[in-house]
Amino acid sequence: MAQNPFKTGRLSYFFDNHVLIRTLYFPGVRSDSLNRQPVARNYFLVSVYDEDTNRDSLITTKDLRKFYHIDRLNTQKTQLIPSGYSAIRSDYDFQNDVMYIYARYDVNDNGTPEKNEPVAIYWIKLSDPTVIGKII
Repeated sequence: MAQNPFKTGRLSYFFDNHVLIRTLYFPGVRSDSLNRQPVARNYFLVSVYDEDTNRDSLITTKDLRKFYHIDRLNTQKTQLIPSGYSAIRSDYDFQNDVMYIYARYDVNDNGTPEKNEPVAIYWIKLSDPTVIGKII
């Protein structure tokens, strides 16, 4: 189990190699609430370009964007949308406490999302981000 970096003086990185982070959702210092009930958000959600999927020797926004859940101690990292998909946006549904991730499927396997490729919608239950499903 990872130690608290403030107690140990050691950092831990989400990724072993260089990446391009697009969005980072992180636990707040103050407690959050949903419908006036306390909610614990003790994890990180990261959308990131972490692989040269289009094989041009650079990691850029032209590559496929992945979406990860990382536990609060950075000991477990889970990819939330399947490989071959690229996250293009997300929406929060506060009534159901769900995040919807719109992802483009790389049909031609060129490692770059293109506007003519199909879009799927995945949902993530924010009370337990390891619970995911696909709408379309």
